[in-house]
Amino acid sequence: MTDLVVIGLKDPVDAKLNAKETGIYKEMRNHFAKDPMYIKNWMAARQKEEPGFDPPVEKIPIGVFDDWDMLRFAKARKWNLKAAIAQFAGQLKWRKQANVNFILDDPPEEMELFKQVMPSLLDTYDKYGRPVFVQNVGQIHVPVIKKFVTTKMAVRCHTWFQERYLQMMRMSTAKLGKPVSQVLSIMNLQGLSTDAIDCLDIVKAMTKLDERFYPETLGNTVILNAPSIFSGVWKMIKGFLDPVVASKVIICSKGKGERKLAEFFDDIAVLPAEIGGKRVGGMNQTPLKTVMAGCTAKEEKEFKRVNVGRGDDLELKVDVDATTPQMVHWHFRTLDNDIAYGVFYDRAGKRPAPLVKMNKVNSHTMPQGGQVYIGAGKSGTIRMRLENYRVMFSRTVVYKIWSRPAKDYEIASNTKPAKK
Repeated sequence: MTDLVVIGLKDPVDAKLNAKETGIYKEMRNHFAKDPMYIKNWMAARQKEEPGFDPPVEKIPIGVFDDWDMLRFAKARKWNLKAAIAQFAGQLKWRKQANVNFILDDPPEEMELFKQVMPSLLDTYDKYGRPVFVQNVGQIHVPVIKKFVTTKMAVRCHTWFQERYLQMMRMSTAKLGKPVSQVLSIMNLQGLSTDAIDCLDIVKAMTKLDERFYPETLGNTVILNAPSIFSGVWKMIKGFLDPVVASKVIICSKGKGERKLAEFFDDIAVLPAEIGGKRVGGMNQTPLKTVMAGCTAKEEKEFKRVNVGRGDDLELKVDVDATTPQMVHWHFRTLDNDIAYGVFYDRAGKRPAPLVKMNKVNSHTMPQGGQVYIGAGKSGTIRMRLENYRVMFSRTVVYKIWSRPAKDYEIASNTKPAKK
C-alpha cells in the first residue's frame, strides 16, 4: 500500500502500485522530500509564520507539488527512476527560471490577444470531475496568428492554460474527495482550412512543453467535425506525439461528435451550442478586427474612416516632424473587400522612398500595417496610397497613421531608417 499526500485531500491516497512501482516511487519521493516547494515543507514554513494557516486549494501556488505530481512523472517515464527524477528536477528548475509559479496571478501581456485569435472556453467539468477545455480550432484566423503571434508568445500563453488546468484539477479533487489529475480537451474543427498547416510549428512547441513539464495530464482529446483534409494534417501531428498521447485522441467526423461527447457528460447542455450543447457565448470570440489591426480597442477608437469610390484612388498623408528620431506606424483594413495599397516617404528635394510597394491585399480578412524608423533631421511626409481597382464597388477603409518619438521604444540595432 502506497499512501500519497494529495493537495486538496485531508487523508493520504492509496495509489494501488505494485511492489516494483512502489519501490521506485518511494525512492523518487525521498529524493525530493526536502524541497521547499514540497507541500509538507511549504505548509510547515507558512504555518511557522502564521499559526493555523490553512488556505483553500486555489490559493496554494501551482508550483507547490505533492506526491501525486511526482507520481505523474514516474508513470510518464515508465517507472525509470533516473529518468523520472531528471524530468521532475528539470520541471522544478524551469518553473523558477521561467517564473511560472505565479503566472496565474500575473498573466502574459499577450494573453488577451491569444484568447481572441484562438477562441476557447475553460470553466466547466465533465462527469469525472476533469476540467474541460473547448477550442474552436476551425475558427482560428491563421493569417492573424502568423502576423501577430510568435511561437514564444503562444507557448507562454499555453503555459497559462496548463497552470489553470492544474488549479482546476486541485479544486475538483477537493470537491470530489479523490485525485483528479487529467483534463478533457474538445477541439471543434468546423471551418478548418488548409492554411492551418502553417501553425504546425506552434503545435509542435506546445506539444513539447506538455510532454516535458505536464506529463500524464491529458485524459482525452475529442476532435469534432473533422473535415476530409484533416486526415493528412493528423498524420503529421501524430508523427511528433507520444504514442500514449496519440491513443487518447478520438476523431469524430461531421455530425457524429454529440453522441461521443455524451459519454463524458451527464448533460452536454453545459457545452457551447456550436458543439451540441445549449450554452451561448463564452468562447472568447471577440471580433478580430481590433486584434488584426494590431492595436487595442481604445486605440481603434482613434481610427478614421474613408471611402474609396469605384475605380478611384486616394492618398492619405501625415507630416512627420523628425527634429528628433521618430517611429511612424500605419494600420488599415477594408470593411468589405480587397484593395491595392502602397506606402511612401517624401522629403523635400529627395525622390519618394517606397516603404511598401503597391500591391493588392485582402485587407478585409487580413488588415495591413507596418512601421518605419525616421532618423533625426529627416522630416517629411508619409503618404499611403489606396487604389480601388474594381469598378463595380466602392471600398470603406478604416485607418490610422501616427508617429511617436523613437526614444519611447527599444529600437533594435538592425532597424533601418527610411531611404534618403
